[in-house]
Formats: sequence, structure tokens, C-alpha cells
Amino acid sequence: MTAPNDEGAQGATRALEQAGKDKDAIVIGVGGYLAKDEFKKEYSCFKATAYIDPVLDGTIAANAAMDWIEFGKVPYEEYKKEGQEFGVYPFSATMIDRNNYREVMGEAAD
Repeated sequence: MTAPNDEGAQGATRALEQAGKDKDAIVIGVGGYLAKDEFKKEYSCFKATAYIDPVLDGTIAANAAMDWIEFGKVPYEEYKKEGQEFGVYPFSATMIDRNNYREVMGEAAD
């Protein structure tokens, strides 16, 4: 099962546990901020997530929002495809699991 964020992946993990199906499941999310707690457990079917660095990508998103508010610059317009009102910035992400999350996340892993 995949989810577009760690909240959805963690919710799926709890549901699979309650249904007794977690031992035969693999859950993958996006974010890293909740997955890290699953990786610390002896077992979790929440196996991996695409870690989005909150400082790097948060700064990019915040600057884009401020440019929109202050200067009317449409966020990520340079990434806009024909027929779209807005573009989507290609935020960074690094796949992490219980084997590499501490190395990739650094202090954020705690």
C-alpha cells in the first residue's frame, strides 16, 4: 500500500495491524516525519518513505508563497504545463527505511 503522506501510511499501518494483516503487507509513505517512529519499532509493515527535507523544501515553498503574496509571482510558474493554472515544483526526496533513515535525516530522526 502506498499513501501520499506519512499520515495516510501510518493510518494504513494501524488498520492492517488491527485486521491482523500487517505481517503480509508493505506500506510506503511520503514525508519521513512519522515513518521514523515506525522504523524504531521491532516490526512495522511501514517499510519506507520518501523523505522530504523540511528545511530545504520548506524554505523553497515558503519563499514561493511569500513571492506570491508580496510580488504576485505565481508559484512555480516555470514548471507549469499547458492548460494548468499552476506548476508543480520538483521537490527533493530521498527514499529511506530502517537501514538509512538516521543517516539521511540526521538530527530530525530523533
